[in-house]
Amino acid sequence: MERYRVMELPHSKLREEYTNEIKVIEANIKDIASGDAPQELYNYSQNKLDKLAERFQYYEKLGTARYKLYELQAILYYFQNKDNDALAFIKQAIKMKGESYKRAEQLINQINDTPKEPQASTKSEKELTKAKKRKKLVGLDGWLAFFTLHTLS
Repeated sequence: MERYRVMELPHSKLREEYTNEIKVIEANIKDIASGDAPQELYNYSQNKLDKLAERFQYYEKLGTARYKLYELQAILYYFQNKDNDALAFIKQAIKMKGESYKRAEQLINQINDTPKEPQASTKSEKELTKAKKRKKLVGLDGWLAFFTLHTLS
C-alpha cells in the first residue's frame, strides 16, 4: 500500500482560511448579541470555534492573530452570562496578542461593572441590571460594533 503525503497549504492560504472562519463566527456573535438568537446558534458557534481552535491554536505561523480565538470565546461566554470564563479567556487573548487593546478592555469593564443603582441590592436585581447593560451592547452604539468592524492584522 502506497502512502500519500498530504500537501500543506501555503501559509497565506491557511491564514485566509483562518480569517474567513473567524469572520463567520464574528457574524454569528453579532446575531447572538441581538438577543433573539436561538440556543442552536450558540452551540453551532461554539462547535465551529472549538474546531478552529483545535486546528489553529498552536499554529505558530499565524502569530498573534491567534488571539481572536480567545477573544471570540470570551465574547461567546459573555453573552451566555459566564462572566468568570469570559474574563479568563479575554485575559488570555491579551496575553496572546502581547498587549491590551480597546475591545478587551471594554469587555473587561463590562464584566466588572457593578450596578450603580441603589435599588439593585439583591443578587437577582444585580443580575437583571447587568443583563440590561449586556443588551445595550448591541447595535452601532455598543462596543460590539467596533469588534465586528475589526479585521485581523
